[in-house]
Amino acid sequence: MDRKDELRHKILLTVALVVLSGLVLVLVLRFRDDTLAQFTYEQADGGIVVKGYSGDPTTLEVPETIDGFTVVAVGENAFAAQTRIEEVILPGTVTEIGAAAFADCASLESVEAPGVTVIRIEAFQGCTELSDVTFSDRLAVVEDRAFQGCSKLSALKAPATLTEIGTDAFAGCGNLHLDVSENRLAAEIALQYGLSTDGSDTSDGMWLRIAGATLLLGAFVAVIWVILSRISKSKRGRDPIPTSHGSGEEK
Repeated sequence: MDRKDELRHKILLTVALVVLSGLVLVLVLRFRDDTLAQFTYEQADGGIVVKGYSGDPTTLEVPETIDGFTVVAVGENAFAAQTRIEEVILPGTVTEIGAAAFADCASLESVEAPGVTVIRIEAFQGCTELSDVTFSDRLAVVEDRAFQGCSKLSALKAPATLTEIGTDAFAGCGNLHLDVSENRLAAEIALQYGLSTDGSDTSDGMWLRIAGATLLLGAFVAVIWVILSRISKSKRGRDPIPTSHGSGEEK
C-alpha cells in the first residue's frame, strides 16, 4: 500500500468514526428526549415538580432538569402503586417527596435521594420490600406514616437537623436500625416503637435514668422517714408522765 492509499484509508476511517459518533449521539439524545417526554410535571415556585411517568421502568431515575428547569420535588401520588419500580434515583436538586408519592410500590427496594429534606405524609407507606434508603444529612421533616409498614427497612440515620417526626412515621418497621446519635427526638421515637439504635440512650441510658430516679426516690423516702421518726420522738418527750395511784393510806 503506497502513501496515497494509506492516507485515503485513514481519511475514510476518520469519516466513518465521525459519522458513527454522530449517529450514537443522535440516538442518545433521542432516547433522552423520549425518556423526558414520559415524565408528567408542572412548574412551581423554584422549579419543576414531577407528577408521574408514563413508562414502566424497574429503575426510575428522575432527571435534574426538564425543559431547562430544575426539578425540585416529586409530587403527591406521583408514582403510587407502581409495582414494577425496584429502584428510585433522585437528583440532589430534589428537596421534597410529596404525600404518598411512592406509597404501595410493592417492589421498591432502594431509594437514593441525597438532597431530600422533607418527606410528606405516607410517602413510602406500604413499601414492604424497601430496605435501603439514602437521604440528605439535612433531612428536617418526616411526616405521619411516611414509612409505615416498611417492614424490611434496615437502616436510617436521623441527622441533627431532623426536627419533626410525625405520628406512626415508623410504625411497622420492626427491622429498622435507627442511628440517633445526633438526634434526641429520634431517640424518643425509637424507644416508642422499640427500634434498635446506634449512639442513643434509649436502652442502656434508659436503665441508667431509671436507676438514678430509683436512688433519688429511695433517698427522699429515707429523709422523710428520719424526719417523721424525730417528730414522733419529740412528741413522746413532751407528753406528761402519768401519775400512778398506789394503795397507800387515805388522808
